Amino acid sequence: MDFLSPGILYFLPLAAIPIIIHLITRLRLKRIPFSTLRFLEYEERKRFYWLRLREILLLIARTLLITFFIFAFARPVLKRATYHDLVIVIDDSYSMEPFLPKAKGLAHDIIDRYEIEEVRRLSERSGQRGAKSQLIKYLNKIEVS
Repeated sequence: MDFLSPGILYFLPLAAIPIIIHLITRLRLKRIPFSTLRFLEYEERKRFYWLRLREILLLIARTLLITFFIFAFARPVLKRATYHDLVIVIDDSYSMEPFLPKAKGLAHDIIDRYEIEEVRRLSERSGQRGAKSQLIKYLNKIEVS
């Protein structure tokens, strides 16, 4: 995966801000044991279990939200490894007569560089498919019509 703005990814450590705030607030809390609260301790544990779970889920959600925003601003781009059929279409009309040799030369260079599937003439519905040598032979036969 590539990013159009990879410099934005330097802000990724900012996603740790909710975790830092969570840890700081936990450090500030002090437990003071009271003898009268021992009876309520069991009920409190059950209630605090759900509160802690909710707190952790909120912490994860906030961290993920910041992370997703940073990735969104970095504009990710997926490079797909798919292959497409490449077809060269040559205009063989009379108006192309002065430019046909140059067009053939460019098409010849493209055939050498890439895996071309087919060469077509603009005046035909179907073209020539095959190996590079067959495509070059077909290309050389194209004349102005």
